[in-house]
Amino acid sequence: MPFPCGPFMSLFSSLILFLLFCGEPIPAEVTKSVRATGLGLIVEQDRAAAFEQARDAALREAVEEAMGTLISSHTKVHNFALIEDNISSRTEGYVRSFEIVEQAAVDEYTYRVVIDAQVSLGELHQQLDALNLLIEA
Repeated sequence: MPFPCGPFMSLFSSLILFLLFCGEPIPAEVTKSVRATGLGLIVEQDRAAAFEQARDAALREAVEEAMGTLISSHTKVHNFALIEDNISSRTEGYVRSFEIVEQAAVDEYTYRVVIDAQVSLGELHQQLDALNLLIEA
């Protein structure tokens, strides 16, 4: 005996399709490509320490540039300390990868590093949302 395919099965099939295609979307990892520059101070001819300082500054700049797509400049100014303490001071978790494009001493006191970075907007969005700092749509 064949399986009946009446109105119940049609409704059931429609419900399954609705749940599959209209449910909550699975968030994809969204990143932003950013080129950023950082400077480091050469103290007592220690270029290695100046390089690390410049690289870290470039990573912070990359995160700040990516963050600019998620919050307004007004929010940045009025919540500077909050943003600095919770986001800008840490780059791990936000920068997915980076490549050093250029590195050199600018003069005897300054070292410069230029990077191309992939910054996770999803991670930034979550942190900014937790701080209630996102741009209202």
